[in-house]
Amino acid sequence: MNEEWTDKIQNINGVKNVERVYIGMIPTEDNPYSMVIGIEPTNDFDMNSMKMMLPEGRMIKDNAKELIVGKLALEDLNKTIGDTITIKDDGFIIVGTYESGDPNQDNEMLTSIKDIQEVLEGPGKINIILGIC
Repeated sequence: MNEEWTDKIQNINGVKNVERVYIGMIPTEDNPYSMVIGIEPTNDFDMNSMKMMLPEGRMIKDNAKELIVGKLALEDLNKTIGDTITIKDDGFIIVGTYESGDPNQDNEMLTSIKDIQEVLEGPGKINIILGIC
């Protein structure tokens, strides 16, 4: 769907905040099916909205080819903060790790929505809108 939907939802009475999300299954250097989630770090993205804690590192910057990697994915990839993960020929630097307690979520990676839109050749596209009421 197009990002313009976020404005429409934001204008609904009672909606406090809207967050755009773009999720893709993207091959990385060690995994042909890595779940990478694009978020808006400049929108004060609420990690709690996805039931995640950032125990180590920092939040990603917008359009900076950075990743926050789930605890289990980090272990599986044998990577640490400061290492690089290759996603479709682009190097992304790991700047943090998160933990949710959900093994599925803890195997995912977060990057800026602009970065994932570029990798997936989908500028202006999103596939989830989180509405905070």
